Amino acid sequence: MSTQHLQRQHAELTALAAEIVRLLRPEVVEADPRTIRILVARFAGKLRVHDRMESRGLYPALLVDEREEVRAAATRLKQELGGLYAFFDGYERRYPDASSLARDPKRFIADTLEMLAVLGKRMQRENRELYALLG
Repeated sequence: MSTQHLQRQHAELTALAAEIVRLLRPEVVEADPRTIRILVARFAGKLRVHDRMESRGLYPALLVDEREEVRAAATRLKQELGGLYAFFDGYERRYPDASSLARDPKRFIADTLEMLAVLGKRMQRENRELYALLG
C-alpha cells in the first residue's frame, strides 16, 4: 500500500500550518483576523479530507494486514484518532469566524499553537511509526 499521497497531504498541512504560525502575532490577529481565519478554514478542509482517506481507506486495510507489527501500529494510532479530532472540533467551535479570533488574540494564538503542535506530532508519528512500516 502506497502512502505517498498521505505523506504529501502531511507536507501540505505542515506548510499551511507554517503560514498560519507566521501570522500569529496579536497585532496581526487584531488587524486582519479574516486572512487568518481563511487559512485556518483551508487547514481544516485539508485535514478533513486527509482524515476521510485514512479512516475509510488506510486504517481499515492496515487493521487486517498480514503483518502483526503493522496491525499493532495501526490499532494503536487509530484508537487515538477520536480524541484528536474531538480536540480539533473543539478548537473550531471556539473560533468559528474572524471576529472570534480578534476577541482575545492571545488566547487564539495559544490555542492555535497548541492545536498545530498536537496535530504536527500526530503526523510525525504516522510518518515514523506507520508509514515507515509500509514503505
